[in-house]
Amino acid sequence: MLDRYWRWVAHQRQRAWASTRGDPAASLVVAAGLGLRSALAPESREELRSAGLGHLIAVSGLHIAVAALWLQVIARRGAALLPIPASYACALAWLPLWGYVGLTGGAASAVRAAAMLTAVDLGTVLGRPSHGPTTLAVVAAAMLLVRPEWLVDPGFALSLSAMAAIVTAPRDLGVLAASWRITWATAPLSVLYFDVAPLHGLVGNAVALPLFGVMMPVALVACVVPGAVGAVAMVVARLFASPILDLAALLARVPAFGPLGLLGAAVLGLVLGAVVGRPRAGDGARRGWLPPKLACVVAIAVSMVVLVEDVRERQRLVGPPSFDWIAVGTLRSRSLLVADPSGPATACLYRPTDSGGTWRRLLELEGVRRISRLDAGLPKVGEGGGWSEPASDPRTRALGRQLERAGFELAEDHSGDGCRPPGAAKLRAALRACRYLQGGRGRALVRSQGGALRCRIEDRWVPTSVARDEPGR
Repeated sequence: MLDRYWRWVAHQRQRAWASTRGDPAASLVVAAGLGLRSALAPESREELRSAGLGHLIAVSGLHIAVAALWLQVIARRGAALLPIPASYACALAWLPLWGYVGLTGGAASAVRAAAMLTAVDLGTVLGRPSHGPTTLAVVAAAMLLVRPEWLVDPGFALSLSAMAAIVTAPRDLGVLAASWRITWATAPLSVLYFDVAPLHGLVGNAVALPLFGVMMPVALVACVVPGAVGAVAMVVARLFASPILDLAALLARVPAFGPLGLLGAAVLGLVLGAVVGRPRAGDGARRGWLPPKLACVVAIAVSMVVLVEDVRERQRLVGPPSFDWIAVGTLRSRSLLVADPSGPATACLYRPTDSGGTWRRLLELEGVRRISRLDAGLPKVGEGGGWSEPASDPRTRALGRQLERAGFELAEDHSGDGCRPPGAAKLRAALRACRYLQGGRGRALVRSQGGALRCRIEDRWVPTSVARDEPGR
């Protein structure tokens, strides 16, 4: 039975993705309803993230909370028709809630939110009061016991910090103040993982969340119900999706806070808190605009650590990269990073097919801080004998903006004259050798340094059977 369910899930996700290609508003409906971020164009995903609205397409506690709210409304109506106590009504929503978690791909944040809501409902069924921080700690510990690798998952950490801000908030805190509190709780982790903290996301969330709350259940109907009902639901959901995309495009132009900006904002928050003085009974709503003191202290500590590491990194990167070139992918679909000896910590990046976070980690690992050529295609020689103009596409442009926000420098001319890529035949031979070492499956990662080739196998570099890499094309 579970196999049939997962086959149905895969079919629905594929059908929804294929039916909305080329339609930005419909793609947002699918991305929000099913957590299919790939349905949106890279530029739209980048705009949502820059505007502080990336959580709308990354299935999180927000999605699960909205789904649980609608499901519990239906469950209460159903319980009124059945001879069961009213306290058991919430239990009727557990099965469809966890079914929705599976439909969205079972992300860590979605599982965490569903587990916590189930634990809270269980306390209601048993007639016992639940303590938010304790429940959150128990759920987080249980999830890490099942999946220890989630400990280093940015999504898990961000969702946990957001939920911690919610369960420790004063009861009389309004919606905007709660959003402001969550923004501050997640800002240090955003700087730590992504080097940016979109604090202006408060404005975007104030407008987008009401629209999203209505759009999401309609989006779910549009994604899973075939025929005329699904088509009508898609038309309605698009009416709410279009303003969200327009708002994201507008807010994406506002510069985000980096480590230095977050440090200044956190210091200012502590100063304002000291000036206002100690809170008094009844003034919680008036003080809701102040950032939490603990969040400010953590933001200061994280920002200082990131700034110190950035200074050390710049001092270390005074020469060209130590590698000659690095290839990632398969024989037919591959990306290429080539060292540019004409400048310190400089390289050319060709046909980048992985995510921005993956490239950022690889560039940082290899000591690259400047991209002299960002090309959507593999290296080619022009008719005049020189390098041709770099190709461009939405994915590559979005990656360029992500790298710039993360502190990497992109050359204005994108010439990459100093880069000397390997020949296509040598590149395929190296990737073929690495794939052989890892059993002939999956994508390969090969690194050339001083002519010696090494493959990345199980987090370590292993020499290939191709002992030397001859220079030239």
